[in-house]
Amino acid sequence: MANVKHLLKKSITIGSSALLLVSTLLPTLGIFPAQNVKAATLGGQALTSGGSFDTGDHNWSSGTSYIRNTASWNTFGSTQISGNWFNITQNTANQAGYAIFKGSLDLSQATSISGEFKIESEGVGANFKNAGDSTGFILTPAGYNTIKTNSSKSASVDSSGVALSPINAPRGAGLSIGGIPNSLFVGQDLYYNVGDLLGNLQAQNPLYAIDGSNQQNILNQTASGSSYQIAMRQTDASGNLILGTGDLNGTLSYPNIQYSGDSYTQVGILGIQPYANIEKESQTLTWTPTGAGATAGTYTGTLTLTVQALKSDDSVNTSDKPVTLSTTLTLPQKMSVGVAGSTGSNYGDLSFSNNTSTITGNRATEPVMVNYINATTGKKIASMSSSSITANIGDHIGLSQPGGVTASQAGVPGL
Repeated sequence: MANVKHLLKKSITIGSSALLLVSTLLPTLGIFPAQNVKAATLGGQALTSGGSFDTGDHNWSSGTSYIRNTASWNTFGSTQISGNWFNITQNTANQAGYAIFKGSLDLSQATSISGEFKIESEGVGANFKNAGDSTGFILTPAGYNTIKTNSSKSASVDSSGVALSPINAPRGAGLSIGGIPNSLFVGQDLYYNVGDLLGNLQAQNPLYAIDGSNQQNILNQTASGSSYQIAMRQTDASGNLILGTGDLNGTLSYPNIQYSGDSYTQVGILGIQPYANIEKESQTLTWTPTGAGATAGTYTGTLTLTVQALKSDDSVNTSDKPVTLSTTLTLPQKMSVGVAGSTGSNYGDLSFSNNTSTITGNRATEPVMVNYINATTGKKIASMSSSSITANIGDHIGLSQPGGVTASQAGVPGL
């Protein structure tokens, strides 16, 4: 048992160096003993030299109360909070907004997250399909600072404002993940980027073939434009969006399925609400692992997105059957999840309601190493082995002097 008289009271956040995910360096707490007294205590339990402690509470059995609290999310980019809604974009061109859940997912176990999305295009005669470029879920191993800094990056465009590859910025064609390494977007891809209306030559230029090789219009010409499809897209290790090949006739290289949605018209009231065409839907993202991946720290499994149209009162639109898209992937065991959206030259109001959000599965954990330090020399005591505390990523861990306050606090998962 550690002989401790005075403890350095210190609190850390698990994964703090990555902010949203695990730290690559193990967090360490230093304990400064002076004379022979009682052991360090953690949550009312003595922490012994070489011993370990598990804070517990590693699943989302109480996840509903966490996830429906806006304080359990980090918001940045163009996102604004209104009540329990995340207004991801605000009817403005070239935006990217995020709400990232503060608890990391353990993808070695089955997990799911769901919520309500709203896509709104303002104006008389507007079409919700023209409201932006993307809205849906993202999975990422990137940290808070990386995502926040990246959210303000502008995409590369030609003199006409048409997106050019490589796509390494989140706005427009970047689907909110452009510029964020090894990340995944799963949701509504509202715009097909391949060239302009008369862009046969552009379509042959790989700089323009971002989402696929062609799309035929009534003149049998290649064209970019609104294309309401559910898609799964990824970035590579450099943060570049992996370009699509094939076409919308069913040969695209990334998982996708066409989805018409079911919209309604909001009548404008002067000074109160605009005319708008609105589509509401629930999205449920489910991960089912099948085993460890070939690379250490990864897992292979099936990722599935189910989309169900909703009525204006948020009830299920039973006249529209749910649409499901699935694929097999190998992903890191520990990832952050969030909702995101982007606009380019097409723009509108993209929102996510947190009122009905749900989450299941296990929280990702990380070990915290505790070293015993000689108060006089400032060096680790050779005869006292380090202890280990297993905690949820995002938990606040501290140590207190015997008889002091409890140092282990469950808190809200994440930051």
